[in-house]
Parts: sequence; structure tokens; C-alpha cells
Amino acid sequence: MYKLDIPLDLKEIAAIERRRRAEKERQGRIFNAKYRQIGIDKEALNQQIEDRNWLEELEQKRADAFAKDAIRNDKIAQLLECRQEYDERENNRALNEFRALHQQPFAQREWDLNDPDYLKKDMPARVSDDDPRCGIASLQKFQGEDLNSHARKKYQQEQLREWSRLQQEDHQRTQQQQQAADRLFNAKQNELDQRSVELQRAEEECRKAINESIKNYNDALVSLRKKNIEQFIYFQIQKHHFYKYEIM
Repeated sequence: MYKLDIPLDLKEIAAIERRRRAEKERQGRIFNAKYRQIGIDKEALNQQIEDRNWLEELEQKRADAFAKDAIRNDKIAQLLECRQEYDERENNRALNEFRALHQQPFAQREWDLNDPDYLKKDMPARVSDDDPRCGIASLQKFQGEDLNSHARKKYQQEQLREWSRLQQEDHQRTQQQQQAADRLFNAKQNELDQRSVELQRAEEECRKAINESIKNYNDALVSLRKKNIEQFIYFQIQKHHFYKYEIM
């Protein structure tokens, strides 16, 4: 058989080229004294460290996502629990309200048989002395009984209370009238005292005015007498000088 030149697959060609390039880069790192380190591939170690850090970060993000999801689920569960409790309270309240409005014991058909206060509510055999139900053979009305004694005593007590209230009102009215009379007397007495003080003050002012007038009158008389004496002395002196000149 003859060997034919079959074209290679493009993917295989790319893989071969990638391996050649990687081998060339590896040889460059190995034979380059500047980047070469004996026994350790630093870039590979750094890549491993980065990969590990990336995995740890990915795990941390995954754990945080699960934690947030758990917190959200807890909050939803709490809200649902609160809503369930609220619905139960509302249902119980509505049930109690319905029972209070529509299921009272006195609304039952057999309530007249089960009423504990049946005897208290029942009408007695005899209500008063004139009860028409009490006939001759009823044996409910006897001589000397007084069924209205309680009402009569109650009426008498009310009458006594009314009399006591009227007496208290009369006493209060008398006290008020006495207080009004005392106030009027005190006001009149104060008015008379004030008038007496005013009259006394007017009398004192009048007396002062009279005394002032008398004083002024006396002062005027003294001044007039003094003036007359001075004029008399002056005339005497003038007369004496006149006679003296005539003699000379």
C-alpha cells in the first residue's frame, strides 16, 4: 500500500502548536538564569495559591449565600407563624363574638326549664290583699295579715326623709337670710362709720378754716392798730415841729 498524505485535523494542529509553545516557554524558563530557580516552579506555585484562594473564596461565597438563604427562610417562617397566630386569634374572637350574640343560654328553647332563677322570677301565690286570684277556697288570705306593711314602711321612710330634707332646706334658708341680714347690717354700719369719719373730717376742716380766718382778722387788726399808732406819732411829730417853727 502507498502512504498517502492525509491532512491533519485543525484541533490536533492547534494542540500540537500549543504544546510546542509551552515547551518553548518551559525551556526559556529553565535555561534563563535570571528566572530559573532550582527545584521550584514559582509561577506554578503562585498559580496553585491563586487557584486555592479562588476556591476558598468561592466556598465562602457559597456559604454566605446559603446563610442568607437560611436567614430569609427563617424570617419567612416567623412571618408565617405570626400570621397563623393572628388568624387563630381572629377566629377565636369571631367565634366568641358569635356565641355572645347568637348562642346565649336564655335564647335556648329549654331555658325556662333550666333557668336557675325560675323560682325568683315566678309570681307568688298572693301579691296583695286584693289579688283576684285568691278566692275563698285558696287559703292564701287570712284575718290579721298585712301584706302592704313593707310598702307602708317604705312610704313612711320616704316621708321622713322628705320632712328631714325640708327641715334642712328651711334651716339653710334661715341661715342664708341671717347671713344676708348680717352682711346688710355690716354694710350699713360701715357706711355710717364712713359718713361719721367724713363729717368729723369736714368739721375739723371747718374749724381749721374758722381759726385761720380769726387769725387773719387778728393779724389785720394788729397791723391796722400798729399803722394807726405810727400815723398818730407821725402827726404828733409834725405838729410839734409846726409849733416850734411858729414860735421861732
